[in-house]
Amino acid sequence: MEIISRYLEKNPEKTIFIARELYLKKFSEMTEASFLKTMERMNQMGKLIRLSRGVYCKPRQTRFGAVPAGEYEITAYFIGDNNRYGFETGYRLYNKYRLTTQISKQIEIYTQKSHVTQGKIKNIRLNKLTSFYQPEMLPTIELLEILENYQKIEDFNQRNFIAYCNKIVKNFDENIFARIYDQMGYKKRTIAFLKEILDAYGIRNTLKQYLNATSKYNIPQWESKYGA
Repeated sequence: MEIISRYLEKNPEKTIFIARELYLKKFSEMTEASFLKTMERMNQMGKLIRLSRGVYCKPRQTRFGAVPAGEYEITAYFIGDNNRYGFETGYRLYNKYRLTTQISKQIEIYTQKSHVTQGKIKNIRLNKLTSFYQPEMLPTIELLEILENYQKIEDFNQRNFIAYCNKIVKNFDENIFARIYDQMGYKKRTIAFLKEILDAYGIRNTLKQYLNATSKYNIPQWESKYGA
């Protein structure tokens, strides 16, 4: 326990640790079973706080007791600086572009740091991203996330959506789109919706190759009021 305790002391308060990752990076000379038992003992002693299965944090010690990592620290850890490891989706994303004033208590994150396919820490839901993800993909992924959930977004602001499209389509990169499409599994309707937007703005694309020419897709009437 002493060697692990010394290591933890060097880290700032509210630092988050994924046990499996920490074991492989720093403590693989001991058995994983022994390492995990030590982490759990330190949790029982209050030196660590277990956030969820296999995820711990070094708490901040106050006169009122130990304070664990909160929403801000957890989100920052799993996303990373400049979205290095992942991104937020759901209402946090929609709020970012002022597409709605509705706020959700639940935070949705896709991350490469997750040790499970899906998991939850407090009000934060984690979805596993594979190694395909690169930060430069973020604008295209955000656009696809918005289009995928377009009809589910409450109190949707159409005018702000048009303003968002005015900016985002100018930098559309079909090579980046292809890499995302192969991994993220967006619906054909979402791709058809994206194609219609790109076509409306005169952005050349070959998205028809991803669609069935004989199929009709239920595309929202996104430009009927404000125009593209």
